[in-house]
Amino acid sequence: MSWNKTGRTMSGSYMGLPYTGRVVMSRVKYGGTVSHLIELFSPIRISNEDRKMIVVNDDFYRMA
Repeated sequence: MSWNKTGRTMSGSYMGLPYTGRVVMSRVKYGGTVSHLIELFSPIRISNEDRKMIVVNDDFYRMA
């Protein structure tokens, strides 16, 4: 499976909150790990702020 998940749907838990969204961009970080910028289908509230996008490391998601 490719490290680039752009355009695919992901779901998981971000800071204890469930999310589902579409991957806007995947990138290889320094050291070889991969992170994904996810545009959420429904905003999640973190620190009294609604987030519409989050960055998730490759180890913390599941393909929806």
